[in-house]
Amino acid sequence: SVSAFLLNRSSDLEIGLHYDYFRKSHSMPLFQPTEDGNTLSWSINNSYTHDFIAFSLGIQKIDGKSRYMIQYMIGLMNYKEDGNYSPYNKWLTNYSVGHCLGHGMMAGYDYMLNEHTAIGIEVTYCIGNITKLNQQGHLDNLNELVSETIYLNDPISLSRISPKAGLRYYF
Repeated sequence: SVSAFLLNRSSDLEIGLHYDYFRKSHSMPLFQPTEDGNTLSWSINNSYTHDFIAFSLGIQKIDGKSRYMIQYMIGLMNYKEDGNYSPYNKWLTNYSVGHCLGHGMMAGYDYMLNEHTAIGIEVTYCIGNITKLNQQGHLDNLNELVSETIYLNDPISLSRISPKAGLRYYF
């Protein structure tokens, strides 16, 4: 996660930008019985990424070298899934993307090492729901790209809690 704040280092108000990135990959074998008594097997190999870029507004309390922060964030959440997930391997490659308005809250603590650098921790909670996916892929033929829009009955939840620790630079 990256945050850029537009503030005076001694101000109580924080206005800025927040960027958060999450990626997860998953692989697993699947098996399906066929009508002739055999078993069809294939594997699913998918990667999921969530991006969140948001404007943030927050307050901070400065107590000596300690800083306590709370922020509200609102912005664009992106979802991307790519891989293969067809039982009959018709989809040779496939990816789906979706976008939604996301909200979040961040609470953090920084200990100032010097005038500009701090070490700290934060917990971010972001929420958003994808209701429509744009899907592209190759069916049977790698030279033919197929596109479709899928409207989801059950939205994909992008809600998550992200604990983080690291260095922060104050301009």
